[in-house]
Amino acid sequence: MAVSQLVEGGHCNRISNGQPFVIGIDFRPPMPAGWFLPRIKPSADVLQGLMECLDRAGAVTKIDTESPSHQELFSDAVDGAKLQNGVTWALSFYVGACLFQPQEKKLRDQIKRLKTRVARFTEQLPREHEVLGKFIFETYTGESFLPEHLRPSEPDLIALQEAWRQQFGFIAVRETLKVMERYILAAEACLGKAKPRNHRVLSLVRDLASVWQTLTGKWPKSGRDPQTSAQTGPFAKFVRIAAGSLPEDFQIASLDASIRQVVDTP
Repeated sequence: MAVSQLVEGGHCNRISNGQPFVIGIDFRPPMPAGWFLPRIKPSADVLQGLMECLDRAGAVTKIDTESPSHQELFSDAVDGAKLQNGVTWALSFYVGACLFQPQEKKLRDQIKRLKTRVARFTEQLPREHEVLGKFIFETYTGESFLPEHLRPSEPDLIALQEAWRQQFGFIAVRETLKVMERYILAAEACLGKAKPRNHRVLSLVRDLASVWQTLTGKWPKSGRDPQTSAQTGPFAKFVRIAAGSLPEDFQIASLDASIRQVVDTP
């Protein structure tokens, strides 16, 4: 019974409880199946600036610059690769998200239209006791044909009647459309109606925070300037340097709110 209820509404329908989730945090933002990830690689100057921020925060690898050991050099190279790969991924995913993720309002409008179309189609389906519905049923099963050579064999007739009853008949289609309506409504509730925060920027900062944690062993922290309320500290500078290397069309006007939220919610 539990499995039947699950598949007849879907997982989102089961867990939603009428409350919208947070896009980019609770669920993956909608993306087309065929999207690609553009490669945005930070320059050597940007990587140097990022490494300086990490050093200020106590990065994992510490090198004796006068006589570095082979292990220290190897660890430094590994950390450098982790930094470059992590930041490249974060920047590339952000640009890809900006290019391919639809605006939430557009998605809500599409869901609204889909609900209307499903409802209209359901209303237009004939009933099986009506002339049209009965005629279509009997032509599907072959019962409407009179000459013996045009009628299906008894096993074929039984198979067709069972398929109509279980899958293809108007009653079965109506039941399928009811399930469809439930999971469409669940997707609509998942998006919610509130004005969304800029989840693309939030995801970028969270990805950079993960890079920071990998290289320092700690989730980032950030203070606030008492006069301007801007986020301060090595991590805030780290994020600004990384984001500053984005292509011109994808530059971010303000990062403070996203930095604040990420450091407060590991």
